[in-house]
Amino acid sequence: MGECPDPNLDVLRTNFFASLPRYEYLGPLGHGGAGYVFKATDRELDEVIALKVLARTSPVERDAALKRFKSEVTLNWKISHPNVCRLHNYGVAGDWSYLTMEFVEGRDLRTVIELESPIPAPRSLRILTQLTRAVAAAHAAGIVHRDLKPANVMIRPSDDVSILDFGLAHDTNRTDPRITGVGSAVGTPQYMSPEQLCGLIGDERSDIYAIGAIAFELLTGRVLFTGRTFFSVARKHLEAPMSRGALEEEGVSRELAAVVVRCLAKNPEERFLTADALAASLAALEWQQTPRPNAAMTMVPVAARKKTAVHRRSAILPSAAIALPKMPRSRAVAVAESVDTRAETATVGAVKGGGLVDTSVVTAAATTPGRRPVVLVVDDEKQVRNFVCTYLKRSGFESVPSSSGEDALSLLETLTVDLILIDVVMPGLDGFDTVQVLRSRPEQAQMPVLFMSGLPEKNRVLFAGQMGAVDFLPKPLNLKSLLEKITAILGKPV
Repeated sequence: MGECPDPNLDVLRTNFFASLPRYEYLGPLGHGGAGYVFKATDRELDEVIALKVLARTSPVERDAALKRFKSEVTLNWKISHPNVCRLHNYGVAGDWSYLTMEFVEGRDLRTVIELESPIPAPRSLRILTQLTRAVAAAHAAGIVHRDLKPANVMIRPSDDVSILDFGLAHDTNRTDPRITGVGSAVGTPQYMSPEQLCGLIGDERSDIYAIGAIAFELLTGRVLFTGRTFFSVARKHLEAPMSRGALEEEGVSRELAAVVVRCLAKNPEERFLTADALAASLAALEWQQTPRPNAAMTMVPVAARKKTAVHRRSAILPSAAIALPKMPRSRAVAVAESVDTRAETATVGAVKGGGLVDTSVVTAAATTPGRRPVVLVVDDEKQVRNFVCTYLKRSGFESVPSSSGEDALSLLETLTVDLILIDVVMPGLDGFDTVQVLRSRPEQAQMPVLFMSGLPEKNRVLFAGQMGAVDFLPKPLNLKSLLEKITAILGKPV
């Protein structure tokens, strides 16, 4: 930040610090219409801090500022995460209200973008993953930030992130009257979600929208939507379409562009359901961008891995991972665009010979004599997964049930699986996030995937196609049709 040019700065500094001997002035950090930020030493804590001082105001405005500071400190203390800037104290000195906080050496993300944009994908992903994990920690404490923007994100020299300014945050646990209530559009319009712009309080998904807007700016060097007035920007957030094309034209990968576009969905229901799920997807993409040794050279021998009960039951499986051919994706978007969400089946695979599954996608399991193909069935509904597993076993396939995305990824560390049938909507890692992580594992990146959902909406089908899924099946499942599709992919079991 630049030096404070105000000629009254010396008077403020002298009077303010004279009234608070606990703090020793070290220098200016920045200023704005609301006041100043100084670097200082807290003599009691023996720590260098940042000290925010509001400009002189009337008693009424000063009381309101104190309420906001108190609320901000109270919320901040509920969050424990290395990427959240720690607040220390607040109070009044003479005519000035002040707030003290952890001193973060570095630059705000707004400055980084202005000087260095567009930011390369590997660095953008590192920043976004940290930011999202910090937001997830706030959400776990019941706190929605509501004002995420580059100016409120500090980047240290190490590229570690610190989130600032919870002044507009909403505590979902509180029952007392809010300082800002329903009907008030709070935040910075360039990063506000459509529901916030309509005057709604907003929830965790509003923060996810803001992260999407920040991601767009990092990757392209452009603010998502601009305009001369608040209302012109708001109208674009509410109405302007958003597609992967704007990102892919800037060299952003298809997978990363799909994640950003999902964050920016107008309908909150179509975004990532949780910041944890978004963080998992970003971390998987970040992992893909990280240079690493050849996976075949570093893979832990199967015999050395911990065997689960499911693995022991499936001892018939071979120990080596099977190399699978790349799945067809050429017609995924075209098919998805014509889907009727009420139709019996919504396919995202290539259509051949009038069928719904490309029968050329056949795994090595079908050509291994004496080996039954293995299907991993992932669904948080116990009755569904057990029923499907029983049906597949009676039909000659080996099937393994899994209750969550996290459990499925753990099982895949020890099991050799030929196909995954996975529900889209699950707590924690949903189906999309689980497959995103799976795609980051070289030995499993090409594994055939069938998605299933009770809500086969067009956007979900499109996203499934972008992820290379073979098909998207509506619930309740037609078991006969399911068996035909799996047989077409894996071959008829011996």
